[in-house]
Amino acid sequence: MSAMFVVVSALLLNLLWTGVVFARDAVSASPEGAPWWLYGVAVIFLIFFAFLQFNRWTDRELKADDILSAAPPKHFTSFYRFSAMSTLYCFCLLAFYAVLVAIFLHPAWGEGYLKVSGVSAGNAWFAALFAVTGLSSVLPPLTTIEFIVRETLHRWAFVPMKAKALASQISEYAIKFDLDSRHVDKSVPHAGPGFTGADFVSGSLDSIAHKWCRLIYLLTKFAPPAGGGLQQWASNSPYVSKYAEKFQKLHKRVQDMAIANDGTLWESPISTRGLDLADSLDQSLHDLYLLMSCQALGSKYSWAKVQNHFKGVYGNKPVSAG
Repeated sequence: MSAMFVVVSALLLNLLWTGVVFARDAVSASPEGAPWWLYGVAVIFLIFFAFLQFNRWTDRELKADDILSAAPPKHFTSFYRFSAMSTLYCFCLLAFYAVLVAIFLHPAWGEGYLKVSGVSAGNAWFAALFAVTGLSSVLPPLTTIEFIVRETLHRWAFVPMKAKALASQISEYAIKFDLDSRHVDKSVPHAGPGFTGADFVSGSLDSIAHKWCRLIYLLTKFAPPAGGGLQQWASNSPYVSKYAEKFQKLHKRVQDMAIANDGTLWESPISTRGLDLADSLDQSLHDLYLLMSCQALGSKYSWAKVQNHFKGVYGNKPVSAG
């Protein structure tokens, strides 16, 4: 990955430099064109736009994986990997801009490849900016190319594979979470009637009661009720909103069994109903591990800090950067 990053970076820098020289010569050869400072403003705007745009999913990505609506791309990988790929993306947009400016100033250079009407030497800087940022439909193919570049660099940044791998690793170590007795006491009321603090620390690891109590413990750590709980996250994330709805249904199913004083809650499930509920709890836990991973990756700048976050908040830390 590092070797490919160096090679691609070198190629993009070469393309960017070629485009800049190309655009400089074109501007110099067009005395009736806009002043240089307008191009400077456009470049500054484009740099800000590039870093913001790279932290957005494309429509195709969102349709392919519902999980991605949980958070922006930067929450699904490490800070440094995301920063590196977003910088490459910025180089790509700047190169596109430089080449378009040159072609807009001298249409003959792009004859046979690019036909655009209404662009003059005086507004070439503006037209190219709108074309690259997608604010104008003057060049529809460019929008498609931008999507492909963004999706490719997202994959190179291990988005969303990094967060998914971290969630899977947390799942493997879930039974080793060190429970905070004070937080256990706070979590018991949220588990519902029929559950006690002992259910959080003892009993069959495969039982519905143990899975439910583990979910409640981690969920109230991830989204403290005092801070608004899941609703605080759901307001900005369609995925969390769906997760909250599923959790409420899951909560009712567990409570119905607890109120009925169903002793199978504290045993390894064998009935179809119990196995189905246990599977739903496992899925809810895994989804929560993903949200926990996104929260850590999106707020910490190094793997060591991600580990410390998990250790400090949840009482356990992933052992490998993956």
